[in-house]
Amino acid sequence: MHFFNTLSANTRGIIATCIAMAGFVTNDTCIKLAAQDLPIGQLIAMRGVAALAFMIALGFATGAIKTMPTLGDKAVGLRAVGEVMATVLYYNALTQIPLANANAVLQTIPLAVVAVAALIFGEKVGWRRWSVILLGFAGVILILQPGGDSFQPASLWAVAAVTFFVLRDMSTRHIDPRLPSVSINITTTAAVMVVGFALAFFQPWQMPDARAFALMGLAAMLLSTAYVAMTVAMRNGDVSVTSPFRYSIVLWALLLDVLVFGNRPELSMIVGMTIVVASGLYMIIRERQIKAQDTHGGNA
Repeated sequence: MHFFNTLSANTRGIIATCIAMAGFVTNDTCIKLAAQDLPIGQLIAMRGVAALAFMIALGFATGAIKTMPTLGDKAVGLRAVGEVMATVLYYNALTQIPLANANAVLQTIPLAVVAVAALIFGEKVGWRRWSVILLGFAGVILILQPGGDSFQPASLWAVAAVTFFVLRDMSTRHIDPRLPSVSINITTTAAVMVVGFALAFFQPWQMPDARAFALMGLAAMLLSTAYVAMTVAMRNGDVSVTSPFRYSIVLWALLLDVLVFGNRPELSMIVGMTIVVASGLYMIIRERQIKAQDTHGGNA
């Protein structure tokens, strides 16, 4: 940890982002495998118990447990709401469509963040960035193929999840920087676990076998690590520097989808994914240029 702290803020952000992406997509793989035998509510609940235990242990080990968010911390509360809703929606999609497809839809989150900042918070966004946003969403349409023979309605769950992932990310930026990342994620993990049990109450409970227990335990460790890493990434370094490394998850998702599930991506999916990633990267570059110009005028 001491060595990590001696690195520059941007380097810490890049490393944390890469670790988070690897953790998220491998966690998704475990969940998708376990979903072959267990209902979604039970998956979220079981993973939540293991993840919360891991996070609390980490909280005691780091001392973060002494500095927990208060009930009146609206930013932490909104972050928890975003995480809960996004988890439920995304896992509904993940259990029914290919891993790479579900993951590709989530890559529009950076574009959606800019759109929300403009439409809701009044941030000035010019025609270039609006064009890129629309292009990115067009890429999603290519991935989903609505109206086509390969369209899967469950893909819309992933689209809905994007909205709440945006809420989660934007809320994270407004949390008191003195609050430890671990304590923030203890709260978030607990909220997701509670909702998982609530959903499981309305679904038939299945007795998991050793394979399911192992997958849930591994998923919990991976997700807990990814949560903390993502929070660290959001609070370290320049977002324009660290954000491009989020797209490393695309390669992992494609690789795992082929190796673990035997899914071969269609050409339209590859083209759509390329458009989404290219749009996101351009958005990052454009925002960096605007910040460097340090101007409030012109075409943003």
